Amino acid sequence: MLGSRNQTLSKEIDTARCVGHWSSIAGLAAKYAKHNPGGHVFSSIISCEAKLEELLLEIAWNPNSHWKDEGSAMDDGQRRRIYYPMHLSSSASVALEPLENEMRQISEGHKMTEEETFQLSVVLGKICFYGGRFDACSKALQGLPQTIKQDFGLSPAYGKQLFMAQMVMSGVLLEMGGDLKAAHAVYEAALDGFSEKTQGSAVVIVPRNSAYEELVNWPEEALYRRAMVAVSMGNGDAAGAAALATYLQQMDDATSASFRAMRRMRANRVYMGHLRKTKAPLAELSRAHARQMMLLRAAFEFPRADETHAEVLDEVGYAASDLSAGAPECLVELLYAATSLTFNSPQVLQHLISALERAGDFHEASLALRTYEQVAARQLEPVRKRLATSQPLDDKARRF
Repeated sequence: MLGSRNQTLSKEIDTARCVGHWSSIAGLAAKYAKHNPGGHVFSSIISCEAKLEELLLEIAWNPNSHWKDEGSAMDDGQRRRIYYPMHLSSSASVALEPLENEMRQISEGHKMTEEETFQLSVVLGKICFYGGRFDACSKALQGLPQTIKQDFGLSPAYGKQLFMAQMVMSGVLLEMGGDLKAAHAVYEAALDGFSEKTQGSAVVIVPRNSAYEELVNWPEEALYRRAMVAVSMGNGDAAGAAALATYLQQMDDATSASFRAMRRMRANRVYMGHLRKTKAPLAELSRAHARQMMLLRAAFEFPRADETHAEVLDEVGYAASDLSAGAPECLVELLYAATSLTFNSPQVLQHLISALERAGDFHEASLALRTYEQVAARQLEPVRKRLATSQPLDDKARRF
């Protein structure tokens, strides 16, 4: 039974790990070991994990590039491209070797409790996973039960997150081996077990504050991979679509639009494809398009004069096709939002003029038409100059 001092320290450690205050862990771990003669193993585990997490938060990477064609159809037309979580390059992963050695030394000469063994195994598995050493990760997780404990004495809250990490890593390893059915079952078990211990709306954990987006958010990863694996398995479009809807709604409720924006755009695009295929109610399709524009605004900034966001123009085309006849007012709102992400795009203006006319707002339509005429005049000026000098047209002018 822990004394009152150690109980307080345990709560502080649990909270710090949950919210990602890794810089405070070293001091808390030292205090825990000092006031608890049997606390050396636990304090060593959390100190090593804190070093790992602080190192990971400094990894510069580009989520938009990593998930650029995530969710696109593969050669067979059914399976979807699902990228594995970002891990360190072979050169960068060298920095993890001292942490791996430190974790392996913790268990030597110490008798560990069941929960200490669980925590050490998962943290060691994370080190190997982030380092791209997946065989070593599998070995570290081997023998761990795939059911959540009724109670985590050392880490009542964070223990659930470690369980989620264990299950997601196990699922990814199964995916790598081509066993999508088993991977899907693991993600289902992880989310069911996690939800039993938490509020249903708290499945997605709020992302950590850092200079760069965290490499993996384990509950988010489980929600996403469960949905995309279900879609790829093709066991009924409804099951995959329902899982996608759950993922997207959970993310909308629990995180800002900027977190995992590119990945969510890809998932939402797959979801909208299902809505079109099943002729879903227009209101649901409108909400999906509104979400897509929200994510686009989070992922992209206003372009330079020589820059075009193809992602935005693609969404504008889809939205116009889906909403122009039945929901022109909704389409107008989306197109106005798109103007903040495009540099006087003729395509956006064309759709905006048409949508405003359908919505009965002829005054705004006339203003949009005037803007379009000005853009067209500027685009045609190089054409006139080249014709006057008999110079060949560039591709941009010829397309216009």
